[in-house]
Amino acid sequence: MLKLTKKADYGLIALRHLAAGRAGTSSISASAKDISEAYRIPLPLLSKVLQKMAKAGLLISEQGTNGGYRLGRDPHEISALEVIRTLDGPII
Repeated sequence: MLKLTKKADYGLIALRHLAAGRAGTSSISASAKDISEAYRIPLPLLSKVLQKMAKAGLLISEQGTNGGYRLGRDPHEISALEVIRTLDGPII
């Protein structure tokens, strides 16, 4: 059985949150604070996770009043393994 780190778990939760909010072909934008409050995830750790995922191209970070994070690609193209490797490094 594979045990996920908190970072990987939080990253997958955030991706699921953003993917579930998609309307048609455009994706919603959500702030780290919104996701943190929705799932009771510590904001400082979630912010670091989201920044790392944005740097890897999994998410897009948008500045401004309507800013936040949104998916960088179609959710069907993003695998759980890719998220885990981005956040925790190689598994094997």
